[in-house]
Amino acid sequence: MPAILITTGFYVAFLIFLLICNELLHRSKILAWSVLVALPIILSPYWIFFSNESQTPFEWAKLYTLFFTCCCVLAYRYTSFEKTKWISFFVYGLLIINIFEAAFTDFTIHHIFNPLAGILLIITIPSHHHIDVDNKSPYKDLIYTIPFGWIIGYTLWNLTFVYNNFPDFTALHMAILGAPLIVDVFRRGHWFQTRLFTLTIRLLLDFTGPDIPQSLLTKNWFNHTAAIVLGLCSLLWMIGLTLYNWHTTRTLTGIPDNKPNLVQ
Repeated sequence: MPAILITTGFYVAFLIFLLICNELLHRSKILAWSVLVALPIILSPYWIFFSNESQTPFEWAKLYTLFFTCCCVLAYRYTSFEKTKWISFFVYGLLIINIFEAAFTDFTIHHIFNPLAGILLIITIPSHHHIDVDNKSPYKDLIYTIPFGWIIGYTLWNLTFVYNNFPDFTALHMAILGAPLIVDVFRRGHWFQTRLFTLTIRLLLDFTGPDIPQSLLTKNWFNHTAAIVLGLCSLLWMIGLTLYNWHTTRTLTGIPDNKPNLVQ
C-alpha cells in the first residue's frame, strides 16, 4: 500500500478518535473530571521524573495552561462557580495566554507574519461576556460565541505555527484543528470547548504514550517558501478580519466613515 495512503488513513482515524473523545467528554461529567483533571495530576510525577526529554519548554507550558483551563471550564459548567462571572474572564484570559505563548515563540525564532497575526487574534477575540453555560442542555456545555471568521483565522494561524516550528506534526495538527471546526459547524459555540478537550487529549498522549512512528511524520512536507506564504496568508486574513470588525463596530455605534470637516 502506498505510504501516502497509510499516512492519510492514520490521521483520518486520529481525527475520528478525537471527535469520539470530545463527544464522550462533553456528555459525561465524571469522565471529563477524570480524564482532564484527575489524570494529569496523577501522571505529573511520571512526566516530571520518568518521561523522555523530547518535550520542549513550550509544550510543558502548553500542557499546564490547558490543565488549568480545563479546571476552570469544568468548574464553570458543573459547580456554583457558574454564578461567579469572574471565572469567564479567567477562561478568556487563559485563551489569550495560550495564543501569546505561541506568538512569542514564533517571534523568538524571527518569524514575522504569523506572530503579527497572533497579536491581531488577541485583539479581536470576543470578550468574556460571550462565554456562558448552556443550561438548556442536559450536558451544561460551555458556550463561547465566536465568529466563524475568527475561528478560521485561528486555525490558519495555528497550522502555520506548527508548520514553521514542528513540521513533523503538521498532519497531526490538521486533524487536531479539524475536530473543533467540524463540531462548530454543527453545534455553534462549541469550538472553544472542543479545541480545549482535543488539544488536551493530544498532549496527554504525547507525554504518556509512545512516539508516533517516523514513517508517519511529515517533516518532508516543510518548504521555506510555503512557510512564508502561509504566514502571509494568516496575517492578511487577520488584517481583513480586524478591518471588518472595526468597520462593523463603527457602523453599529453610529460613527460615520467619512472624516469630519475640520475646516470651517
